[in-house]
Amino acid sequence: MSIFEKGMSEEQYKQAFYREFFKDYLYQPNFGKSKIDFVIADPKDKTRHLLWAEAKNKPTQPRLSLTQLILTAKKTYFGGEVVPPAYLATFDSEEINIYRTSDFV
Repeated sequence: MSIFEKGMSEEQYKQAFYREFFKDYLYQPNFGKSKIDFVIADPKDKTRHLLWAEAKNKPTQPRLSLTQLILTAKKTYFGGEVVPPAYLATFDSEEINIYRTSDFV
């Protein structure tokens, strides 16, 4: 069974993805000045981010989503808003890709 339903907006898809995989964590959509799509944080410390992700509600090449996430996250990272998480991710209606942040900084 898929959490993706035809016609869902990207915001609806992100919320469904959060409920399915991260419901025990703090979800912070469109975070910071750079508006990172999908942020998962420690529920006991909202400044401790665990994952930043770029979300798409339709199939998208992971490399394009990752590039968009890195360019978006760069503003938050260099702006000193929070310490970057250990993981970055891209997800769409067909696949999830997880990367180590340390591979890009």
